Amino acid sequence: MDSVSQDIVDTRTGFARIMSKMQPDIKIRHLVATWPDDAERGAVTQFCRRHRVSRAWFYKVRAAAAADGPIKAMETASTRPATSPAKVDTSLAELALATRESLKNLGYDHGPLSVAAKLRRQGV
Repeated sequence: MDSVSQDIVDTRTGFARIMSKMQPDIKIRHLVATWPDDAERGAVTQFCRRHRVSRAWFYKVRAAAAADGPIKAMETASTRPATSPAKVDTSLAELALATRESLKNLGYDHGPLSVAAKLRRQGV
């Protein structure tokens, strides 16, 4: 049983290692960006399997090459989000910290659930 579970761990580790590469190699991007329009049927599927990229990624790079040229398509775009929608407003964070300090000074429990309950009672 130990060898089976070890195989599962090794498989997952290998998968995680493959997935940690955010972008395929620049050589692969170049091959996709300069892909011939008259390639034989099934060539894209074989290429994607051989280089371990998705067909969706392949066609995304091809579309970028068609729109902006192959050189521009080879550049990797930033994956950083433009905004942080989950970011807490500064005034709310300050209010939560002040409420926590107030509960602590009064000798009450000042954990996250207590702070949230106190803020709810205040209508926040």
